[in-house]
Amino acid sequence: MMQRRPELKKAKNALRRALLCIFPTVLLLLFAVGIHSGKINDILYQNKNTTRIDGNATLRIPPEVPAPQYTGAAGHVHTKYTDAGAFIINTSTVAKGYLLAYGNTAFQSRLVLQKDGAEYIDPLPTDGSYYAFPLSMGDGTYRASITLLADNDTFYSVMEVHFDAVIVDALQRFLLPTPLIWFDADATVVRVARQLYRDTENDEAFVSAVFQWVRSIARYDETAHGDAAWGFYVPNLERVITEGTAICTDYAALFSAALRCCGLPCQMLYGYVTTLDGTLYHAWNMVWLTDASGTGAWWRYDPTFGFEKTDPTAPAEPLFLDTVQ
Repeated sequence: MMQRRPELKKAKNALRRALLCIFPTVLLLLFAVGIHSGKINDILYQNKNTTRIDGNATLRIPPEVPAPQYTGAAGHVHTKYTDAGAFIINTSTVAKGYLLAYGNTAFQSRLVLQKDGAEYIDPLPTDGSYYAFPLSMGDGTYRASITLLADNDTFYSVMEVHFDAVIVDALQRFLLPTPLIWFDADATVVRVARQLYRDTENDEAFVSAVFQWVRSIARYDETAHGDAAWGFYVPNLERVITEGTAICTDYAALFSAALRCCGLPCQMLYGYVTTLDGTLYHAWNMVWLTDASGTGAWWRYDPTFGFEKTDPTAPAEPLFLDTVQ
């Protein structure tokens, strides 16, 4: 019995050495599986509104998905009840550069903003929810009205409100979802954009990644021109992504939504472009980017024609601005 103890000790030492060799390999395999499955990334990205350092890698965390903020302060909520339905214009957010409107009706509706002889007309969804409309004409006195489509294809006004706007935050209005650039926290565009944000090292790289994704996700669909020309073409971003077809308004809206949901101000502009085929009504984008010194500027992006980060003061294509969203 005593003679077998040295052999037992040798066996135990051999087993211990084998385990020490195998254990690091097992750890590496488990780590690789975790990376492949995305579980480690999920844990690292679960906190929001911060940038975390893990080893030598900087992890970019997108901010909360923006949403309109409003109050029911006296003097700001204007309500109209008619046989056609209920309507509200809320001016509590004009200092932030946008107006809120609400419609609950079966009729097709518009919100009309007028200032100094200029007029912006936007579709107003009538599902009984508040929607934001940017005050793109800047400071001054506005007239806001809600109009309904009558049986004879004309619109009539059901209410109007006059208000003065002194905009304190010039960028806030270009961060929010609007009827033409609609998204919420559950939207596919938000999920894709937030992953691209995490995977890129800075805002400019993120914008470029979104630009390439938008251009690759859908082909141009000329048959949609009729709807757009009628004036009530409202982009459906889920349809664009799933069906893979788009017109310029779809491209511009998808690009805007992807940037806005990650905290980058983005305008969607409408106007006229001169091409070899003549003058066309068109939609494109302007993105607010800041440099290393913190200085910000607007840069033009056109996901339809493929112009990426061009200087708006020296356009790469003849553009004539009409409206800004």
